Parts: sequence; structure tokens; C-alpha cells
Amino acid sequence: MLLFYGCLLIQKNIMKNFFILLLVGLGLISPAQEKLNINIKVKLDTVSVKKYKIEKPEKAFGLEQVVLKVPFGEHEISNPEDAEVLKGNLITSVDLIFTQYPADEDFSELNQKRMVMLYFAAPNIFSSNLTKWKLISQTGAKNKTVAAGLFHGFVVTFRKPPSDVLSQEESNYLNKLVRGNESIKDSTVLKILDRNENWQNMCIVGDFTSSMSPYTGQLLCWYALKMKSEKSKVKNFVFFNDGDDKPLSLKKLGETGGIYSCTAGNVDSVIRCAMNTIRQGTANFDLPENDVEALIYAQKKFPDAKELYLVADNWSNMRDYSLISQVKKPVHVILCGATNEANLQYIELAYQTKGSVHTMEEDLEGLFKKREGDTFELLGNLYKISGGKIIKAAEFLSERQKISTNGK
Repeated sequence: MLLFYGCLLIQKNIMKNFFILLLVGLGLISPAQEKLNINIKVKLDTVSVKKYKIEKPEKAFGLEQVVLKVPFGEHEISNPEDAEVLKGNLITSVDLIFTQYPADEDFSELNQKRMVMLYFAAPNIFSSNLTKWKLISQTGAKNKTVAAGLFHGFVVTFRKPPSDVLSQEESNYLNKLVRGNESIKDSTVLKILDRNENWQNMCIVGDFTSSMSPYTGQLLCWYALKMKSEKSKVKNFVFFNDGDDKPLSLKKLGETGGIYSCTAGNVDSVIRCAMNTIRQGTANFDLPENDVEALIYAQKKFPDAKELYLVADNWSNMRDYSLISQVKKPVHVILCGATNEANLQYIELAYQTKGSVHTMEEDLEGLFKKREGDTFELLGNLYKISGGKIIKAAEFLSERQKISTNGK
């Protein structure tokens, strides 16, 4: 019989920004004992609200949600079996919701135990640095009865792998969006493009695979508007879907395919090209994408383009990352879905090509000017140039992001 008991120690590192969840379990296997140490790192943002309200994610993003309930004042999850659906999916965010009642008490140990239970229920939740974590404190309870009636536990948002059903839903959403029959739910691409007014004669390379419809929809809407006032803003488009419907076994490095291009100038023709790219790739269900192959294609197809602008999915790696050296023009990465941490591959792509990285709120420029040992920040994370490559040097939070685990 294997028995486990665990404790969770939350410690701040020297940068005062990261919490190291040290899970210690003792397994009793007759008659000897074994000790298991598991180190987990998560970066938490703290939010205070009077009463937490569960908001379902936008369906257009291909996101779904699991609610794991924890009774007031307790640490065990009431419905751990519901966490089974999280296996094999990309975890985009985790909210831990608790009540700060009584207001002057420290219940950090209780929250730590809750995190242990979450690990036992779904250890894969802790596997990605890209997952956004929030510690949400409810402050509206004035007595125990009210506090006990509030929600306590975890709300986990995840993204399912691509499927034919999801691809069709996103194709329909994009059709409605570009025709003005659907509202824009996210503004990442719009903000980046509007903020960088100096970009001209653009050759835009766009990831039109499944789950990117909210972002590619913004791109097409922005282009349609710009065509009315700045016809020289964009010259060419290259769209890719990672090999059409080709099975993974037939996808060769640098020859995956599923790349389509068109010249800017006519909005309807650009939209037709974009929709064709989506239709040809509705059965493409693996996650890595052929970004670099599309960039190489773009520089050959449109040799007059001085720079390339890549609309990329932060949650998907590049299957052809090893071919970066073949990209000879600066790549400006418009990074979609980056809330907690930027995918290091895209930062490296910008660095190696003398380009830049852009998220909803930040512009990381001048990377090529960095020298050995130099550091820089992006999305609250610290990076360093080491051996001609970019490494994650440390993680930190600003003073306003310091964590308090007090609560009940």
C-alpha cells in the first residue's frame, strides 16, 4: 500500500517574484521508505475583488473551462475527477479563489495545501511556464455565513488540441467577423499594428491554423480599414496552415507546405486567400507550426520586402525552428496569446534576424544591439544573452505584483 502525505512550502527567491512550490511526499513501501521531491515554479498575480464571478471563456478562442470546488475553510478538492479532462490539453490560465475572512488572519498554509491538492488532481497543470496564474482574494464577506456562501477553489482554462469541429467553428467565426457580423473579443493584433505606425510596405506572414481565428480576424479587419486610408501600408500577404491536411508522418522539415500568398490591394481577394488557407487546413491537428518555412517562402516570393511581419501563436512552437538561419530578413513578431510569458523560440527568432517582438502591451526592439551578458525584460521576465543565444535569466514581479497568500 502506498501512502502519501505532503506539505507545500512557498518561498520567494532573491528576485522576490517567484514562488517555488516544493512538494514533499513520503511513500511508504513496506518495509522501506522512499522520499519524493518535486519542484514546481509558478508566477502568481494577485487580484482583489468583493465577490468572484466565474466568466466562461470566449468560444471563438477554442477555450474551455474546468471548475474545481474547495469548501470554505478546507483544502481538499470536492470534485477531483473533473480534472481528468485537463490531460493532454494546453492550460492557459489557473485562478485560485479564496475569501479574506477573517480579514486580519493569515491562512497561507491553507492555500498552500489547496495547491498540493491541485497538483495531486492534475500535475500537468504545472508543466508550462506560459500558463497565467492568479490568486484572487474575495474581500466582500463581513461574516462567516456570507464567506461560506462564496465560491472557493480553482478555475482552470484550457485549450483543446485542434479538431475538425473546432476548425469549422473558427472558420465560421472568421467569416462573420470580417463581414461585421461578429464583435472582436481580443485586441492584441489591433493594438500592436496601431501602435507601430511607422511600419510601411509590410509583407505579413500569418499563422492561419486552428485557434488563431480571433487574431487573424483582427488582422483582416485592420487591413480592410487601412485600405481606405493607407493603401501602401501592406504590400503582400503569406498565410500558412502547417501542411494543409497532411498527416504528421508526411510533414518533412522545410517542406511541410500549406502556404498561400497574395498581393495586397483588393480586400476581397485577400479574404478569399485567407479563407482558402483555413479550409485547406481544417484537419491539421498537431500543435507545432511551419512558421520558418513560411518566412523562407515569403522572402523568396517577395524579394523586394525589406522586412517580414509574423503573426504567431505564442502557444505553438515552430516545427522548423532549426531553419532560422535561412531567414535573411528582419522578422517582427506579432505575438498572440502571450499573457504570462513569451515563447522563447519567437524571441530567439527576432534576435537572430535582427527583428523585434510585440505583445499586446509591449514592444521589444533593438535586440540585435544586445551584447554578450546583456539582459532585457519582457512580460515581467528577465532574459540574458549567453553564448550568442537568449536564455531566461530569472523571473521577477514588480512591487505591485507581490504575492500575499493570506486568505481562506
